[in-house]
Amino acid sequence: MATPNIFQLLRRITTNYTRYNQLSTLWWKNARRYLKRSTTLWMSKLIDHTRKHIEKSLSPAQPDQLLMNPEKKDVIMKKEMLKPFERSTKTMEDLIYKMTDCLTSLGDGIQTRMRFVANALSGNHSCAAVNHHTCYPTQFDWYSGGGML
Repeated sequence: MATPNIFQLLRRITTNYTRYNQLSTLWWKNARRYLKRSTTLWMSKLIDHTRKHIEKSLSPAQPDQLLMNPEKKDVIMKKEMLKPFERSTKTMEDLIYKMTDCLTSLGDGIQTRMRFVANALSGNHSCAAVNHHTCYPTQFDWYSGGGML
């Protein structure tokens, strides 16, 4: 028998490798199916056995009560979990309200200042309705020497 050349060796290696890959893939698929099937069967048998054991030792109303207790605890836990969410929602609502007020007052201030600047730069000053005595109340009598009316 003649010694194989490098190409024949490479062909043998690759065919053996692909066969190994196919077998290992097939083995893993079968193993997964078996584990999944056996686990689900095992769990369902365990649950059925536990249920039957509970039903034998209890009165007819008690198994229902045992099944309802975890549900009641779940409802209580969900209610307790909602309280922090409600608080955070209320806090966020207050924060947004205060921020809106702040931005509104800031916008009003900017608007007033811009109006003053526009009036100062326009050059149209009407002196007819100017009250030079703004620090005194309107009932102050200027003509009789002072005092309130």
